[in-house]
Amino acid sequence: MKKPLTLFLLLAGSFYALAQETDASDDSFYDMSLEALMEIPVSVASKTELSQRESPGIISVITDSEIRNMGARDLMDLLNMIPGIQLASDVQGNVGIGIRGNWAFEGKVLVLLDGQEINETLYSSVTFGNRFDIHSIQKIEIIRGPGSSIYGGYAELGVINIITKSGEQRKGASVQTSLGHTLDNMSRTNFSLGLGDKKEKFEYSLSAFLGSSFRSEENYVDELGVASPLTNNTLDTRSVNLGIKAGGLSVRAIYESYLTESVDWFGETINPSTPVDFTTLWTDVQYKAVVNDKLTITPRISFKNQKPWETIYDADETIPYKVTANRVSGSITANYNPVDFMQIVAGVDSYFDQAEYTGNDTEPYFTTGENSVGYNNIAGFLQARIINPVANLTLGFRYDQHNEFGGAFSPRIGLTRAFDKLHFKLLYSRAFRAPAIENINFAYLGEMSPERTGVLEFEAGYRLGKNMVLTANIFDITMDDPIVYFVDDAGEEGYRNFSKGGSRGFDLEYRIKQTWGYVTLNYSFYSADGKNQVAFYQVPQNSQAVLGFANQRLNLYSSFKLGNKFSINPSISYMGERYGINATDTNGDYVINALDPLFHLNLYLRATNVGLKGLDLGLGIYNITDQAPAYIQPYDSGHFPLYGMGREIMLRISYQLKW
Repeated sequence: MKKPLTLFLLLAGSFYALAQETDASDDSFYDMSLEALMEIPVSVASKTELSQRESPGIISVITDSEIRNMGARDLMDLLNMIPGIQLASDVQGNVGIGIRGNWAFEGKVLVLLDGQEINETLYSSVTFGNRFDIHSIQKIEIIRGPGSSIYGGYAELGVINIITKSGEQRKGASVQTSLGHTLDNMSRTNFSLGLGDKKEKFEYSLSAFLGSSFRSEENYVDELGVASPLTNNTLDTRSVNLGIKAGGLSVRAIYESYLTESVDWFGETINPSTPVDFTTLWTDVQYKAVVNDKLTITPRISFKNQKPWETIYDADETIPYKVTANRVSGSITANYNPVDFMQIVAGVDSYFDQAEYTGNDTEPYFTTGENSVGYNNIAGFLQARIINPVANLTLGFRYDQHNEFGGAFSPRIGLTRAFDKLHFKLLYSRAFRAPAIENINFAYLGEMSPERTGVLEFEAGYRLGKNMVLTANIFDITMDDPIVYFVDDAGEEGYRNFSKGGSRGFDLEYRIKQTWGYVTLNYSFYSADGKNQVAFYQVPQNSQAVLGFANQRLNLYSSFKLGNKFSINPSISYMGERYGINATDTNGDYVINALDPLFHLNLYLRATNVGLKGLDLGLGIYNITDQAPAYIQPYDSGHFPLYGMGREIMLRISYQLKW
């Protein structure tokens, strides 16, 4: 305990002295009022730019300045600060997302990076851990609720929209390195660079990221008591992101190789560790045609090539998992404002998914008796926003026609109103998710149906002056025919539809922002009592809880200016009692126990324009209490907790050259 804290304090003293010798900061974020901050336009909930208070969704926004002040190591640090979001473990050493007490790893939360679907096509999952280039992010918009009426299937319970810096925002070059160290090991080595500019109608932005980390200094221990160090659960990323705009034409190309090294498989420790590779190429072309001052039409075509979960068990490749997935999608979207008080968004989109087994097994891989399969979906959507003095009305729907599962109707209705200090939102949505390729392939007894969800939400916010706001929202989620992976006592496994799932609860958030800094405090609560009927999610000793997720969560992140150049940025995260499988009884059956609450305290020191304009230094100590977070498998299939990083010190150096 003493060694890392002593080192941090010595470095912090030197850090502060250096910061005091520099010029005044040009960062205007501290001068922006909270009122102005909440008027920053967001488009994730409606595909039209609206303020956070007026947008028809329960939305959280994290800005570039907040990301830099927090000293976030990766996207997981940011998601941990969002009400209702928690992280849990799946198989093969991977970590996924839960939202409002619901396991959302496979296709229930859509993750977008500059408009590209990050969800892989085989299982529709997104795995986290030292994966995304934090330094290139300009803003993150998060819907804590359905977005299916606009985005389709993956947006059943939420949307995470990551927007990177444009060429106009960059107007130069940047470079950054982050170096992390625990008590005994070099824990993180990340490097990124960016380049961008805008001249007249031509704009480009290029970023590259090279990252290497490991999951934890703890051990993974399986049901037999066999331990393996999670320093071998490495997380390595190589990515390039290029965006070009010329007039109304936009082109995006992203390449990513995300390689994890797993020490566990489907619950059992494996030695040596096994690589699990996620490689993806995204390409996207769209043209924004401005017909007149009321109508804009945008045709778009995208291609996604992926090799997710690619694994080789041994050098002879005798039992590999090697399945390539492609998605080709196209859409035409129209934004039409016929009169001042009405906005209409309408369009059609379609996709074709194709998967092919490329391993050396002589038996057909898919249950169709072949080594390749394909599915297609076509959809139409319409959303109208009508502005009036009583309340703004949002009406919308989406209709999907899937070649395997038929049609699905996803309506949406919302009432929103922002007064001088008060705003409220009343929202109801239906969501639809067709099973993913491997859901169908591993369907129990060959039977599988789509999953449908209804969500009712209400939010009220009150602004206590220009610099303080209190927001509360309540929600009720009902999932019909949820698609669940299961392993039963007889050893049968696969995917099947259960009868009901869901949760109900509320979130509270308090924000204050002054020229001296800001504080954001949020609390979230969920209950599955009377909602969840999935036996593999249930906790016998607590009907309100489901496996893996705490019923209560409290977060605080803040920033305080000390002089013109220096800021101190503490953050706190408290997670209540959770339940997970971490033992077996005398008969060898799994035992569900309560795990102790977690309390994490982080402290990040930041100095801007250090001796040279554009040079920033950051020094952080994370998880000061050294409580390594346990990522619990949120379904009953014998996977013991996977641990995350304990106490870690990180030095960050970044330089931005403007031209």
